[in-house]
Amino acid sequence: MNKLLNKWYLGLILIPFIINLLTNTIGLPDLFKNWTITLLATLLFIIIILVTKLIEFSKKIRAFEFKPKESDKRIVKRLITTLDINIFHREVMEQDSWYGYKQDAIGKTLEFVEECELLSNRTSDKKLNKLILNTKNAIEEFNSYSATQLCGGKENWYTLAKDTSFNIESAKKARPIMNSQTDIAFAKLTILLDYLKYRNYFE
Repeated sequence: MNKLLNKWYLGLILIPFIINLLTNTIGLPDLFKNWTITLLATLLFIIIILVTKLIEFSKKIRAFEFKPKESDKRIVKRLITTLDINIFHREVMEQDSWYGYKQDAIGKTLEFVEECELLSNRTSDKKLNKLILNTKNAIEEFNSYSATQLCGGKENWYTLAKDTSFNIESAKKARPIMNSQTDIAFAKLTILLDYLKYRNYFE
């Protein structure tokens, strides 16, 4: 009962009484003195709100009842494991491109892109496929650009060449671009992960 009373839209039931009280005391337009019109308007507002709430609850119920296929779960697990979210977050997204990237971390992004392109890794969930594609495209864009800017360094790192003044200037221009690309890729990945959690793919 308390939950019902806390619903703000139930206060609309009081509108006809308030309006008619005001019309009797301060003389609002005659239109609002008509109880029938007042009640119909109030009921119309309540119906619109209740229908909206019903649609929201229906969406939540469908999401709760959704059970992903086991084959799709395996695909998701394979892709997520290939990329290694924690390493991507720590070693790529949070890493300033000025200092380079670990070759192992970049290797995982390359492998992830390859896995996403395989037909065997297409799921039966169309929206999921689209989110995976968006993430793959963003990571691939970073890989394509960084491949033209980074070179193999010592101790298994890919770094920007900074051995000459020309290379330093080139590195300064490439730095914000790569940093922005990794931010975009991680944002796409976050949307994908949120969807996977929402659709119970990790259960």
